[in-house]
Amino acid sequence: MNAKSQNPYEERGEKFLESYLLVLDDYNDGKIKEINEETLREYSDRVPVDNKVNLDIANQVVEKVKNSSIENEVEKSSLLSSFSKSIFLQSTVNEANFEELTDQVLNRELPENEKELVLTKIAISKNLVNYSNRNSTNSSGCTVNGKPAPCGAVGAGIGLLAGTLICGPLCGVGGAIIGGIIGSSGKD
Repeated sequence: MNAKSQNPYEERGEKFLESYLLVLDDYNDGKIKEINEETLREYSDRVPVDNKVNLDIANQVVEKVKNSSIENEVEKSSLLSSFSKSIFLQSTVNEANFEELTDQVLNRELPENEKELVLTKIAISKNLVNYSNRNSTNSSGCTVNGKPAPCGAVGAGIGLLAGTLICGPLCGVGGAIIGGIIGSSGKD
């Protein structure tokens, strides 16, 4: 390989981080009192990343983040092949090599929807892990397969899977925002 491949969903990952931080700041400042349709609609419209979310997605994501592990959710996912399950988990840990993971996915024959999901997860995790490492926020509060991982990236991965399963990629991104916040905050 001569050059590293560029993740076509990198911009989605960057906008995800902006969106996540906007909502997380408001959540931590007490501006978000509860998750309801009005709150979801307001934030879905305010954040820069394209997303779709509803109360059903939000409730499922919150339940899964609080009561499951990313390993369990990935293992039982019907959306991912064994190869993609491995990449999905590898992309969550602090020391992930995001460029190498992106190359592996781009060079593998996968259904387009699976490829989009895994590349979106890599882009989201890359931005969350880099942010967490730069700011020392939850950079090792969780583990994935025994390796340190930002809790926000763990929750975002669970939310991405749950939302995508319900209604596709845009719901997955909405679920990732909610999952990331629940994962990183530990709050109800």
